[in-house]
Amino acid sequence: MRMVSVRLTSIVALLLLAGSSASAQAVQLPFSAQQGDEIAYRFEVEADDGTVIRNFSGTPVFTVTSVKPGQIALNVSQTHLKEEHKFKDPRTRGIIRSLMLGLIPEPRSLTIDERGRVVNQKGGVPLPYALGELALAVIEPRPADAQDSWEQTQQTTLTVSSSMFPRLRIADPTAKHLNAEEQTKFRVTGTTDQETTLERTYSFATIERTDDGPRYELTGKGDVKVSRKDGFVNSFDSRLTMIVRDDNSSDKTNIHLAFVRMTPEELKNYKTLMAAQAADRVAPPSPQERQEILDEIASGEDLRIQKALQKLAPKQPEAPDPELAAAVAKCLKIDRNFVQTAAAQALIHWATSAEAPALIESLANTNSLVANASEEALVALDYEPAIPEIMKRIKSPSSRIPASKALQKFGDRAEVPVHDLFNDEDRSVRMEAARILKEIGTQKSISLLEDRAANDADNTVKFLCKQALEAVKAKVKRST
Repeated sequence: MRMVSVRLTSIVALLLLAGSSASAQAVQLPFSAQQGDEIAYRFEVEADDGTVIRNFSGTPVFTVTSVKPGQIALNVSQTHLKEEHKFKDPRTRGIIRSLMLGLIPEPRSLTIDERGRVVNQKGGVPLPYALGELALAVIEPRPADAQDSWEQTQQTTLTVSSSMFPRLRIADPTAKHLNAEEQTKFRVTGTTDQETTLERTYSFATIERTDDGPRYELTGKGDVKVSRKDGFVNSFDSRLTMIVRDDNSSDKTNIHLAFVRMTPEELKNYKTLMAAQAADRVAPPSPQERQEILDEIASGEDLRIQKALQKLAPKQPEAPDPELAAAVAKCLKIDRNFVQTAAAQALIHWATSAEAPALIESLANTNSLVANASEEALVALDYEPAIPEIMKRIKSPSSRIPASKALQKFGDRAEVPVHDLFNDEDRSVRMEAARILKEIGTQKSISLLEDRAANDADNTVKFLCKQALEAVKAKVKRST
C-alpha cells in the first residue's frame, strides 16, 4: 500500500478568471465572527479502492478565541477522525490495516483574515489520501472583491512513504518527495440572501509522470454552499478520483469528501451526547459488565481479552477490586504486545498494591507503551518502592522523559534518590537530574546543586544546576 500526504505548500496564487458566464452573480464572501462563536461540522471521507471501502468521520469544532480588525483567531477541537473499513465484497477474507493507526491529532489553532487567508497557525490535522489538512479543507481563501469566478494555484510537495503507516513526527528514511501542482477553481452557480453556491473544481498532479500520466493525480468536482452571514461554509460535497501510477500499473481510488455545518441546536445536542458518553466510559462497570469482562479475560482469546481490557481501562472503580485487578495483571504475561499494552493501561486505574511487583517487572518491557503505562500505574498507586526502578529508566533516552515526569509526581520523596543520578557519567542523565530537582528540590538539595553548579565537568549541567538552585532557593524562601 502506498502512503501519501501533502507535507509542504508554497508559492500560492489567487487568480481571477476572465470571460465568465454573464448570468453568474458576482459575490463577495468575507469571513466574520464574534468571540465565543462555535462553528461545528459533521465531517466524512469515504474511499473505495475497489477492494476495501474506508470511512473516516468526525465532528471538528472551530471556536473563535479572539476577533481583531481584519483577523479571526480560531481553535480547532474534536479533530479525531474515526476510521471504519470493510471489504467491498463481503465474501473477501483477510486483514485490513488502519491508515490512521497511531496518529494523534496535534492541538490546532489558526488565525485568518477576512478573506480566509491564514495569518498564522499552529499544529495540523492531516487528512488521508493526500486530501490536505482538515482546517484548511474547511477554510479556503477568497478574492478581495466581488467576483463570479476565481482560481487558486499552488506548488506543493507530496511525500510518498513505503511504510504501511504515515510518519508524521518521525522522519521516514524511505520517503520520497515529489513536486506537484495544485489548482482549485470556483464558480458562482447560485446565490440567495442566506447563502451562495459555488462549483468547486479541483486538480492535483505531480510533475513526475509515467507514460500514462502523472505519477499521482487527484481530480474532482463538487459544490460548496457558503453562508452570506459569516462567510463560513454551510456544506461541502465533492467527489474525487485518486490515481497512483507505476511504470506498469495504476491504482484508482474513488473518494467522497463531505462536511455539513451543524445548527446551534445540533451542536448543543452533540455536546450533551458526548458528555453522557464520556461519563459512561469512566463509570464503574455494572455487576453484569464486570462479570462479562472477567469472562472475556478468562476466554484465552487474545482479541477478546484486548477488547475487554480496552473497555475497562477508562472506567474508574468505586473501590479497590482485588479479583479484577489480579485478572488484569495476569494479562501482562501474555506474549502479545497489544494485550500487554491494554493490560498495563487498564491497571492505571485498577491496580492495587498487590499488582505493583508485576508492574515493576513490566518497566523493563521492550514495548514502550507497556513500560510507560506500567510506570503511570505505579504513580497512580503512589507506590514509593518503585522509585529506584523508575530512576533506572532515566538512563535510557527513550524512557527518560516519562520517567522524569513520574519521579516529579512522587515529589520530595524522590528527591534524595535523584541525587545519585549526578554520579552518572552520562551528561544527559545529570542534566535530567537537575531538571527534576528544579521541580521537586527542597533544602536537602541546595548544597548538592551548589557543588554541581560550580564543579560539574559539563557546562550545560552547570547551567541547569544553577537554574535549579535558584528555583529551589526561591521555593524555600517562600515557605519560610
